[in-house]
Amino acid sequence: MYPDDSLTLHTDLYQINMMQVYFKQNIHNKRAVFEVFFRKNPFNNGYAVFAGLERIISYLNNLTFSQSDLDYLQSLGYRGEFLDYLRNLKMSLTVRSVQEGDLVFANEQIVQVEGPLAQCQLVETALLNIVNFQTLIATKAARIRSVIEDEPLMEFGTRRAQEMDAAICDQGCGDWRSECTQQCSGWQAL
Repeated sequence: MYPDDSLTLHTDLYQINMMQVYFKQNIHNKRAVFEVFFRKNPFNNGYAVFAGLERIISYLNNLTFSQSDLDYLQSLGYRGEFLDYLRNLKMSLTVRSVQEGDLVFANEQIVQVEGPLAQCQLVETALLNIVNFQTLIATKAARIRSVIEDEPLMEFGTRRAQEMDAAICDQGCGDWRSECTQQCSGWQAL
């Protein structure tokens, strides 16, 4: 583990390769628009519940290449001016989206990211991961809540969550959460 580990390289190497191609062709700052949508409703449902906007904004606001990120990329063969470009990269993206908690539907734009081509390319994998996971969980929570209505609901998702951050993710579905989560984050039973 690197002492200054960041989320910047939590992406597909393909995205870094594409950034390098754009940089070498001097089109890395060309304006681009990327859109996030899904093709099929989760759970064969008629809708999904959008979630993840706060996580997207936090990710983008904190996105920089750490020294260990750059060292790792150099070990893979990336060199010179491209690494200098990454070292000095300042994100300048505009994000438009539906509101957190909105119902969304297949083949409709959920999030739009506009900015320099290389920056849009860099964040594609992470944004898809964030939106896909958080929207899936919010949709499942809404479906459960719609079935049980006002009955109490207990959720112990830490046992099956996708990753450490997901274990403390709360989408507002449960009346109680696991004891560890309550103690660690200060949450109270509803």
